[in-house]
Amino acid sequence: MKSFHAIFVYISIYFEFLGEIPAHCAQSTMGFFIFCIFGTLFAIYIIGKIDTLTNFRKLNQWEEIMIGVIRVFTAKDPEVVNSHGNKINSLYGIPVINRCIPDQPQGIHDAATELAAVPKIVALGIEMEEEGAELIVISCAADPGIKELREAVSIPVIGAGSAAALTALAIGKPVGIIGITEKPPIVMEEILGEKLVAYLVPEGVANTTDLMKPEGKEKGRQAVLTLLEQGAETIVFACTGFTTIGLADMLRKDMNIPIIDAVEAEGLISAYIVNSSFNRSGQGGLGVLL
Repeated sequence: MKSFHAIFVYISIYFEFLGEIPAHCAQSTMGFFIFCIFGTLFAIYIIGKIDTLTNFRKLNQWEEIMIGVIRVFTAKDPEVVNSHGNKINSLYGIPVINRCIPDQPQGIHDAATELAAVPKIVALGIEMEEEGAELIVISCAADPGIKELREAVSIPVIGAGSAAALTALAIGKPVGIIGITEKPPIVMEEILGEKLVAYLVPEGVANTTDLMKPEGKEKGRQAVLTLLEQGAETIVFACTGFTTIGLADMLRKDMNIPIIDAVEAEGLISAYIVNSSFNRSGQGGLGVLL
């Protein structure tokens, strides 16, 4: 309201100014020229104010919507728990709530741990919807429990693995995947098809907690260099733990190739869905997309 008041005051002053200036301007070409410049600058200022208010209104719209990020491992450190949601929020400005599934300190790293995680993911997703989340992200490259959760909730559910693979597919170059499981996630293999040329697990890494060790980032870098030697021209992370340790930022400093971070990709698609809901309905809420 203060901004609108300020604009009103400036407009009033200008119109009062208009009542006196034209007579003086008519006496010389230079006076008229100065008057036109002043009017143009004033118009630019007003347009800028209106644009600022419009952007502010758009930013406030984000307050009406929130996405839930499900972490598929158990952690107590708030910095670790919130790292994926903070990354999404910093890149796309969407309010996020972060939650970990219980009793899985080593996350998902094989078929048995994925099977154990699915009912926990579904339960947590239902809880997040009840808390007010209007979109849920399963922040794991295997997209565990995505089918089951989509059947259990009424809001959109995004998987990190499919989001990253689709982003890489759009680039259209040979893809190398770095992960922590024996084979790449099935969802990524299915999406990438013949574009997938190589898959590699960093030496000594068997689960998410291994990535947190001091040498985890350097081992990830060495694995990526090997993938490039095997013909990859785009690198995709098949474990969101690489986001937690900041591997993408390190690689982008000295490698001139696309690095697809799964958390960034899930955030990109989530932001698009949220933005599309505003464009279509003119207000918060994703019901228009369902």
